[in-house]
Amino acid sequence: MYDDVGRVHGQITLRSAAPVRRTWETASREQLLRLLRSQSAFYGAYEVDTARHRVVHRLEHELPPGPGNFEQILPYRIVGDTLHLGAADRRRWLLVRLRPSGSDPANRRSSSP
Repeated sequence: MYDDVGRVHGQITLRSAAPVRRTWETASREQLLRLLRSQSAFYGAYEVDTARHRVVHRLEHELPPGPGNFEQILPYRIVGDTLHLGAADRRRWLLVRLRPSGSDPANRRSSSP
């Protein structure tokens, strides 16, 4: 999720994630590892470079823990309400803007995520 002041955060769950049928306090080590490996979360700042059609993410923290405080530069394009992040020949993400029913789609932004 991108906000208007340059902050970004996200949470990703793989489709293959196996449900844990207990609370995390009572789950087995194997269940917790499987759960951790199927999840990803992050937050930080972002900046859009419209001239180069790329977005610069400056991630501050992530889960599972990673290097922290690193920069990720991804090409982007916007088609309607869909933000395409990343190159076609590499890992990429498609993010679709959700709107409340009855909202006016004429207020779309076309140059930044």
